[in-house]
Amino acid sequence: MLVVDDYPSVLRWVCRLFEKSGWHVDTALSADEAVIAWGAAEKQGRHLDLLVTDLIMPEMDGRSLAHLLRERLPLLPVIAITGSDDELSRWVHEPLRNAELLMKPVLSDTLLAVADRLTRPAPATS
Repeated sequence: MLVVDDYPSVLRWVCRLFEKSGWHVDTALSADEAVIAWGAAEKQGRHLDLLVTDLIMPEMDGRSLAHLLRERLPLLPVIAITGSDDELSRWVHEPLRNAELLMKPVLSDTLLAVADRLTRPAPATS
């Protein structure tokens, strides 16, 4: 999992939450750092199975980061987090597939449940 947020305190909280639940978590304070972390994980042979990103960040926003990473992994699940009503409106009109938007403040149980739902294998059909 890769968690990206430009606020260190939020980044630490999300990281601790997921690590306590058994996830391996890579973190980044910006989209640029996220791309570097993603590349390092690939070189180490690690598969990052979820992107958790703030939508509003300097330089590159979370939506653009998701699109960039999905060039390599088209089915990458994404949890986008925002406190912006403008981003909520944009999401309604331009949703990302295999993704979910959570509005701040996010409850830990909600974040964990959404991560589980997005990364759980689809049930086998007969």
